[in-house]
Amino acid sequence: MDRSRRNFLRTAGLGLVGTGIGLSLPWPGKASFPVPPPGSFLPIGPEFGSIDNPFDGAIGPLCPNLGKRVLEIVHYGGLSPWETFWVNGGGDDSFINDETFASTQVDMRGAGDFVKNFDWCDSGPPNPDRVRFFGEDQAGKEIFWGPATQPLWDDDILSSARMIAFGHDKNVHELAMPIALTGLEIGRARGAGLGAAISRAYRNTPFCENGNRPHSYVLMPSDIGMYRGISASILATGLHGGANRPVELKIGPEGLGDLFANAEPSDVSAAALQALRDQYQQRLRWQGNSGNPVRSPQFDDYRSSFNTLENSSALDPLLGGNVLQAELGQSCQSTPKTGMDYTGKALDVAAILLNPDQGNARYVGVMDRGFETYAGAPYDTHNKSTQADTHVPQTLTNLYHCLSKLRTLIDSGAIDLDDTLVVLTTEMGRNPSLGAYNGREHWTQGTVQVLLGSPGASGIVGTLDDNGYAKPGSDFPENTPCFKSAHARAAVLMAAGVDPVASNSSTFVLGELNKPLSAGSDAELRALIGSEILGV
Repeated sequence: MDRSRRNFLRTAGLGLVGTGIGLSLPWPGKASFPVPPPGSFLPIGPEFGSIDNPFDGAIGPLCPNLGKRVLEIVHYGGLSPWETFWVNGGGDDSFINDETFASTQVDMRGAGDFVKNFDWCDSGPPNPDRVRFFGEDQAGKEIFWGPATQPLWDDDILSSARMIAFGHDKNVHELAMPIALTGLEIGRARGAGLGAAISRAYRNTPFCENGNRPHSYVLMPSDIGMYRGISASILATGLHGGANRPVELKIGPEGLGDLFANAEPSDVSAAALQALRDQYQQRLRWQGNSGNPVRSPQFDDYRSSFNTLENSSALDPLLGGNVLQAELGQSCQSTPKTGMDYTGKALDVAAILLNPDQGNARYVGVMDRGFETYAGAPYDTHNKSTQADTHVPQTLTNLYHCLSKLRTLIDSGAIDLDDTLVVLTTEMGRNPSLGAYNGREHWTQGTVQVLLGSPGASGIVGTLDDNGYAKPGSDFPENTPCFKSAHARAAVLMAAGVDPVASNSSTFVLGELNKPLSAGSDAELRALIGSEILGV
């Protein structure tokens, strides 16, 4: 393995503007209230980090405990909601209601028989002919969850689960993914993933340092291929500065070994580089006078990245050896697909990184690889002869595997929903009409994002109408725009203790979130995000 410093930066996904590192104290415990009240969000602090931050390395009070950690799982390719998280009540499909044990009519948009008769493996859903009532949407329709979601059928999990029905008009992955992961269309300067916004807030808050460890990470399967570029918006920093880019790590057939332990520069090299940095910083002061230097985001990014390199040994106990090495696994069906269990390993690593006594991270993003894919994407099913009859098996087995692993971690306490918000994200849905080859094409007009461990009560935001279009609900005037991914993103930031609309947060502005919500000020908008999206 090439252990040059350049290769270390590339392998760990750090780059010269790759990561935000702090110097920290342990996190004190769980949040004592559901959402930070107005005025108590983590302060964003100086733009992009202050070059002369007086709190760097400070020893003092513990970091203010204002929000939840965030685990985001991206079901990339476009997860179909119609057999999974959005099964309408009524219709011609007969399933058993898991709570009442009575026969229940639902509508799986043409796939009901395929789902009910799917040939699972022995460890599949214990009751594949059942659905679970989730709640009423904002049009008053009953919504159920399908059999593949059975790992989440637990009262404690469902009591804090929320779904946001949203839509957009970008029908290709390259344009849909930035909307799903940043809330903004591609090309918007402020477009940033959750990891960058959360990292910036915690890095720039006194006493929220993290022992030379990053605040945010993204875990990618090593064979993600072209979807690495398509999904790159999960790493986007927007106007938060490159120093806050999440650390990108690859889950694959090989671990990192002792790469982190051996990557630090020698004392002589470190001293020489520090001298050069000091000289450059002096040039940023007016005529060399004392006082604060002028702001230089690029220099902050460089210095932060080099700080990562200098302190890379801090990551060795967390990520060294075989920690990132995936093992073989199988999809849960009668004729299983065998491959590397990237998703299972990524969720294991995410639990380590989010553990306050281990990685103490505030955000981890996981790309759900599954076992069966089309063109590298586990949920990108299509209605074509070459994919005949693959939609239901691919969708059900990939999702069931991911949720089963998540449930195992929840039951063991490795993921604590009192402390961590789990966000299930996809960039688009699938067509509500099942095609001639029993497949579904792209459908961006309506799909859902799911929050587990929400600070508010269980509920549904918006609705998907009979034609599959996202609508805000019957309480809104006709032709009111639907909810957007941006509303879900803003709600997650709020739950994490980060103000999504602060004038200096550079994430969202009032106009981007004000429809279908109606607010006259940032303060009113914050209140509406809390009450309407998070349900608090």
